[in-house]
Order: sequence, then structure tokens, then C-alpha cells
Amino acid sequence: MSQSSINKLSMNCYTYAISDSDDDTGQTVTSPTLHIPGNNKHKTHYNCSDIMIGLMEDLPGTYKLESNTSACATGFKKIFSAVSDETGQNDFHFWREDDNGTWSHKPGERPRSFVDASGNPITNPETSDRQFQHRNYIDTCGFYCVPRM
Repeated sequence: MSQSSINKLSMNCYTYAISDSDDDTGQTVTSPTLHIPGNNKHKTHYNCSDIMIGLMEDLPGTYKLESNTSACATGFKKIFSAVSDETGQNDFHFWREDDNGTWSHKPGERPRSFVDASGNPITNPETSDRQFQHRNYIDTCGFYCVPRM
């Protein structure tokens, strides 16, 4: 397996969202160990409070936005997070706004995607279809501005 393949497989939605990479290989990620926000490495159930605290622990200077229409300050980029609420299937997921204004996300070990669960382009992850085959990311955690890496 090539180094690029190893990096792609190890890059999850969180690592992808906070990365400045234009692909999903993880080549520009400064800390590939950031797979779970904050000190939540052994958690089995995630909520939006955990996500917000974890983002701020991992990426000092991170701040929450009121809506998708708000812009981030220079040197920051916009990401979005939601958590699933199914019993035994609880999980978190992240999307990022790309430099061209579109949104993308990386579902697990699969390549990045520019479409929602219905196959539609993601113009706003908050209003997109987040009910995927194995997870329904129903609880919206909101939009955040994170420092560019």
C-alpha cells in the first residue's frame, strides 16, 4: 500500500475538515492524530458540547458562527458539524467549506464527497440531507471558524 493510500485511509471527516489540503490524502495535515476532537479519545457517545469543546482544545482561536451566511475572519475557514442520535450508532461528522464556496466532506475511509445523502451538491450542510445509509446526523452542532493549517 502506498503512503498516499495509507494517509487517505487514516484521514477521517474531522481530519479532512480541518485540513487545508485540496485532496483527501492528508499530505498537508500537520497532526494526523487528530481524528476525534479534543480529549474525547475514549468516548462512546458524542454530543455537540463535546464537539465544540474539542475543537477549541485542538485548534485554539476557533469560534462558533451564528449561521452559514456569516464569514470567517482572515486566516480562518468555515466548517460544520453534526452528530447522529441513534442508540448504539452515535457518531460525529464534519463538513468543510472549500475555497470555491462549495462544501465537501469525507465519509470515513471513502474519498471526499461534494454531495449529500440524496446525491445533491452541498450548498449548505445544515439544510442538506444528512441521513446516510448507516448514520443520520440529525443533531446540528453548527458552523465554526477554525484556523487554517
